[in-house]
Amino acid sequence: MKRLLLCAALLACQHSAEYRDPMAAVKADNPAYKALTVALITSENTKNSEKFVRDGGGPWGGSEANIVERFRAIFHRDFKAAVDVQKAEDARAIHADLVAVLDVQAAIRFGFHIEAQAILLDLSAAPVDTVRAEFHKSGGFGLNIPEAIEQTASQLEAALLASPKATAYASAHRPEAQHAQTGLLAVLEFRNKLAGAERKMVDVAYFSDQVRAASLKAAPSLRVITRENLLVLLQGKPLEECEGECEVETGRRVGADYVVSGEALKVGSLYKLNLKLHDTHDGRLLSGGVVTGKSVEELDGATARTVSDLLAPVK
Repeated sequence: MKRLLLCAALLACQHSAEYRDPMAAVKADNPAYKALTVALITSENTKNSEKFVRDGGGPWGGSEANIVERFRAIFHRDFKAAVDVQKAEDARAIHADLVAVLDVQAAIRFGFHIEAQAILLDLSAAPVDTVRAEFHKSGGFGLNIPEAIEQTASQLEAALLASPKATAYASAHRPEAQHAQTGLLAVLEFRNKLAGAERKMVDVAYFSDQVRAASLKAAPSLRVITRENLLVLLQGKPLEECEGECEVETGRRVGADYVVSGEALKVGSLYKLNLKLHDTHDGRLLSGGVVTGKSVEELDGATARTVSDLLAPVK
């Protein structure tokens, strides 16, 4: 009985003062981060914590956790771009400037408890800094789980923005002025809209690679993501599986500034390769172009000229 009373007393205690978001009034940021792309790795602890909170028992069961998205939002707000990767070496594929491992653990310890950390690494996986945040509230009554997660995320963001080591690293690794004006281009796999035997005559993967090669010649200032690196960054998702707004969103996911998408089709007796160039930052359609040929060979020969015109807005 004494033990039960002791547990009840512990659950009733509030172990910390009410947390207030230190960023609410000033909406501070860290300008040193604004020119950098961060490769973001979400740990299994973070994913498991979201499942634990969402599916766990007691007063927390069924809560809208969204732990992964709430903490990932920090990096999307504070850096030029945040791209999800699986491992540190993938950062080089997207020309990232920094690697961040997001690690969040949720537990029931005389109440609800969250520990979060962002482990910052350079491109060789050497440590830059580790920033941490922690939240604890006793008992389960009246606990707002989304608010608790948001408070912890705000603490972690404040620690990240205030980190002297990370700020020094970011300042030292800002892209050079001429490099900052270049862009990263992703060419998605083209969709094949041809039918029957003609569908097999046009290898869209070949034409996608031709456009990548032509892009390097037409706009030398652009950096072009290879097919292999795209597959790694998209975690095996087929490159041709989306269109419209999804094309822009896919470009954002891999940290590209621009994305080229296209489709192969036939109009009358002519083969067509319809190309579109989007800016991923605001979703604008920058230009379009159509490669035309009476045969697949003619289509191949005309591709480079059309790509040069297609990329004119970003040269």
